[in-house]
Amino acid sequence: MESINYQDSQEQYLQSDSLDTALDYRVAEASRIIVEKGLCAIASKVVRKGGKHITRADYNDTKPLLGSENIEFPRKGSLQARSLRRLLPAGRMLSHREFDFDSCSYRLGGYIGFLRDKGWTIVDHDEVAPTNDPVRRTAKFTRYELFAEFTEELADRIKEFCKAVDAFEAKAAARCVNNKAA
Repeated sequence: MESINYQDSQEQYLQSDSLDTALDYRVAEASRIIVEKGLCAIASKVVRKGGKHITRADYNDTKPLLGSENIEFPRKGSLQARSLRRLLPAGRMLSHREFDFDSCSYRLGGYIGFLRDKGWTIVDHDEVAPTNDPVRRTAKFTRYELFAEFTEELADRIKEFCKAVDAFEAKAAARCVNNKAA
């Protein structure tokens, strides 16, 4: 197997005016090696400089094909799992406010970051809406979307994951109702 000389890539990064240029070079080089060797690998993580949002354009508006070898599922009873569940099926969008309403947690951005680290290809859609403030203004907010296609095997695992998270939430809701009745 051919080894990649990261020192040359690092020198190019240090001489580059833009981190994006260096990252683009590394991704292109990795993609070339994958194709050249006939490997089955999918680059599902996109790294952005300076906290820039990840958008569909970062994936060239082409949904990446994810397989089980590319992603990691969160623990089923966690808020990460609840946020991922709300993004499934792929294509659904979720805002902080919607997640807060469902989960009483305003940390959606943090959970999205953890899911991205686990290989899930989640993109941002920035939107603007008027506020209810006495002084007229608009607020910018982000909706998140799971932007991917799945292998058949992963699609089956996702269905099982969704059932498990739904069952967890139903059980938690039933406990809440029973506690209020007591």
